Formats: sequence, C-alpha cells, structure tokens
Amino acid sequence: MHESVRLAARLHIVSMACLPRSIVLADMLRRQGDRAIVRIGVNKAGVQFVSHAWVEVDGCMVGEPEHVSEQFALLKL
Repeated sequence: MHESVRLAARLHIVSMACLPRSIVLADMLRRQGDRAIVRIGVNKAGVQFVSHAWVEVDGCMVGEPEHVSEQFALLKL
C-alpha cells in the first residue's frame, strides 16, 4: 500500500508532500483493520527548520528508513 500511495503522489498533477501522503496511507490501512497512526516529527538542522510525517502501525514505521525516527523529534499532540 505504501508503494501505491507513493506512486500515486508522484504521478499526481499537484505535488504531494509527506503529510497528505501519510494521511491517505493511514486511512487505507485503517480501512483494512490496521491500527495506523500518523506521526509528525521536527528537526532543526543548522538554521533550517525541517518537518516530516510518516505512518506507524503497532509502533513500526511503514515504508520509512530507520534513520527517520532518529533524525526527527516526535511531536507530542
């Protein structure tokens, strides 16, 4: 499912950032009965503020490299 969402986002007429992709993926996974959660993390690298969104199911990231959880501090909402 992650690859389907990623490909659809690449082919979409409007650029799709990580947050809308993550929301769509989480919704698709929830409809299948998975307990998917959208996570948002922030990182201040140098003078630039960077954020990233991803999906987790049962504490495991879906389709993300392992360094994402180390690079971004999870926002507590």
